[in-house]
Amino acid sequence: MPQLAHSVIFMVLCLAIVACEKIDGPAADVYKTWEVTRFVAIDETMDNDDAKPIYFALYDDGHYMVQLGVNSCGGSILNITDNYLILAMPACTEMCCDSEFAVRFAELIPAISMYRMTGDLLRLYVKDWGFIECVRSDVE
Repeated sequence: MPQLAHSVIFMVLCLAIVACEKIDGPAADVYKTWEVTRFVAIDETMDNDDAKPIYFALYDDGHYMVQLGVNSCGGSILNITDNYLILAMPACTEMCCDSEFAVRFAELIPAISMYRMTGDLLRLYVKDWGFIECVRSDVE
């Protein structure tokens, strides 16, 4: 019985070490601050015409932050690889005063499943819907 307990503890520790590893390679470049600029859906394209930009930041410690026009949101990165990105539902401050574009972005966050980066351009893909276009921002 003690052998089984030691084996279980060892497996849990190994899993914890693997789950907490930071990503190297191409995915490491996604840990930046991005300005959300456009939605390109199957049936519509919507630009952020609001005077207030929306910032989306991914951090290598496993969380993300969003600065909407007025309010802010945050949450956990559940899974990230060189192509896939799964984000937890965001916890946001009261969203009474943000633009339609900002509110829509907050609603789309948990539906994001993939991403692609090309230089300073990030596309966040939502299955059967389209993508969210972001550009690299110097805001931290």
